Amino acid sequence: MTQREVLIDWLEDITQWTTKLDMTFKYNVNEFNAKRHFTNWMGKQLPGSTYLYSIEQDPNQDKVAPGQGLNQSCHIHAISDTKWDILRAKRGIMRTDIWESWKKGYGRNRIEPVKNITEATGYALKKVLNYSEAREDTKSHVRKTDVDWALVFGKGKHAARIEKEARQKTYPKV
Repeated sequence: MTQREVLIDWLEDITQWTTKLDMTFKYNVNEFNAKRHFTNWMGKQLPGSTYLYSIEQDPNQDKVAPGQGLNQSCHIHAISDTKWDILRAKRGIMRTDIWESWKKGYGRNRIEPVKNITEATGYALKKVLNYSEAREDTKSHVRKTDVDWALVFGKGKHAARIEKEARQKTYPKV
């Protein structure tokens, strides 16, 4: 198995990914504040969701005008296992409500359902883990702009079961 295939198996085994999230900020934010804002927001807005996220620094650092310093602007890519049908039925919360919550507090965002598990894992490898097939090519010069990533298990019985199962699994070494 290639490293990419091992990562895909690992991602697909964790949970049933349902949602892609792309979150930006309306102000300049460094990676530490981006992480704090995003994880706190997820904990309040979607506490039962398990999610995998990456903080990506603006790849256009070289375009910052002289004298402006380093552009610390970061944005976030994530996937989650949010159960939208349960949120709608039990709490009356819709995806647009969550979208509006981020927009009001932080800025533009996109929260959309994934069509299938392959789409979610492919997105996670490319955006969240910054790992494409080109990365396996030793001659490739893949620009790496991600500064931090993490897998965060949600709160509640469902997330606790997922975390327990994930910790019990073993994966092949590559």
